[in-house]
Amino acid sequence: QAPSYAELPLKMGELNVRMRQYAKAAKAMGSYLKTYPRSSQGYEILGRAEIGEDDLQHGEENLRTALKLDEKNRSARLVLAQLLINNGHREEGRQLLLNATAISPHWKEPYLLLGRLALTQDKPDEALGFYQKVLADAPSDLNALYHEGLAYLGKGDSAQVLVIADKIVKEYPDSSTGWQLRGIAHYRQKQGGQAIVDLQEALKHRDELASYYFLGLAYSSTGQYELALNQFQK
Repeated sequence: QAPSYAELPLKMGELNVRMRQYAKAAKAMGSYLKTYPRSSQGYEILGRAEIGEDDLQHGEENLRTALKLDEKNRSARLVLAQLLINNGHREEGRQLLLNATAISPHWKEPYLLLGRLALTQDKPDEALGFYQKVLADAPSDLNALYHEGLAYLGKGDSAQVLVIADKIVKEYPDSSTGWQLRGIAHYRQKQGGQAIVDLQEALKHRDELASYYFLGLAYSSTGQYELALNQFQK
């Protein structure tokens, strides 16, 4: 009814990707790009659809095309960086994310991904720097707070982890993450009984492998081996 509304197919393609209707999105974007071959967003959505269908090679190619057409396409940059990191090209992915922070200094997603990458590389100090960038703009960002806590765990600073965990519990009482951090920190401090209480509370809010794992360790540290085994089996 409105053929002049050129952005409508893009919005439909974006929606199809979010609904995991990847083949439908890819077909729509293929048709769209015949009419609008310079559309960065069109190539981005096509690339994301192809990745959803496990066609990683073409997905990467189309995301790169999207960035060539518009280097400020933040979504294309982020998805391409994630793809590269997941496929072992960590340094190139990291550089894309660093470039994203230079283009958009207050955009939190690149900092969060950079922090996670640093944690996987056992660089907790570097990770802290990225998470604190996010928290400078959004002091109560749950994702950043949780991963800041993980970074302090990596540094062996359980006392600081407890400070962060208490903040999360206070500000997000329905979240499991603060209780989980509390439990892990207390376990690291050899306070197995308190760790058990905290981790049981975490599991009331959400089933998570990490909570079961550390609950098993906490039970084991207090000599409750049968209960520990039950958690490990879960």
